[in-house]
Amino acid sequence: MEGRGLTGEKFKKGYWYEPTIIVNVNYDMLIMQEETFGPAKPVMSFETIDQVIEWANSTRYGVAAYVYTNNLNTARIMARRLEAGNIGINNVGVATIEAPYPGWKESGLGCDLGREGLKYYLEVKQSRCSTDEPRKPDINIVAFIILYSSEVAEGFGSKYIEG
Repeated sequence: MEGRGLTGEKFKKGYWYEPTIIVNVNYDMLIMQEETFGPAKPVMSFETIDQVIEWANSTRYGVAAYVYTNNLNTARIMARRLEAGNIGINNVGVATIEAPYPGWKESGLGCDLGREGLKYYLEVKQSRCSTDEPRKPDINIVAFIILYSSEVAEGFGSKYIEG
């Protein structure tokens, strides 16, 4: 494993690390057990797809899993069996505004992005009002209140109505 901090004037004010591929890792190393939020990718050999799935699913985390394959059947198996909220098949860009971005296990609660993520920015309120007049039906009101600005609502394809 070799990685080093970057040098030069533009790197003096922050912590920078060159993208690093780590080879000859084993399953017990922290890089294989933790969520690494940095430009480091471990590479580990395996015997079977079942072994890979077992290793991946035995971690406490599950925000994303990435698979690189030329075999469509392998891609389907991995996407179905990996315990992660986001699966990238030959693609590292799993986050997109129109699709949900859920975290599984200890990688988070709930969901961001997509319609599924929008519901976490809404509050539901139900109000029931009865009148004193006989034979009039009760009025049920359900209101969804967007907690953010009109620009956010319009970004999700919603109309913002002031009232």
